[in-house]
Amino acid sequence: MTLPPSDIRLEILGFAAAMERTMRKHDPEKGESWMYCDLEFLINKLKEEFEEVITSIDGEQSPKISKNTIDELVDLANIAMMLRYRGIFSGALA
Repeated sequence: MTLPPSDIRLEILGFAAAMERTMRKHDPEKGESWMYCDLEFLINKLKEEFEEVITSIDGEQSPKISKNTIDELVDLANIAMMLRYRGIFSGALA
């Protein structure tokens, strides 16, 4: 099911925009290498990013979420997106 942008929650659009900004920041160095790299690399990267989120949250000094934690969450989401994309186009949803 495809949704028009007007039907997508603003929170999701904002998160997607943050993901896109991070992806574009890395484009000059990494480009679309994630589309062709070994899946095991992406799986290990997902685990690494998850640990970075946990470490950042554990280091919080207050109940607030820091910019570092927010950035780590975006990194984690980007790796999850990459794995989802690779899974869809390898026939995982067939």
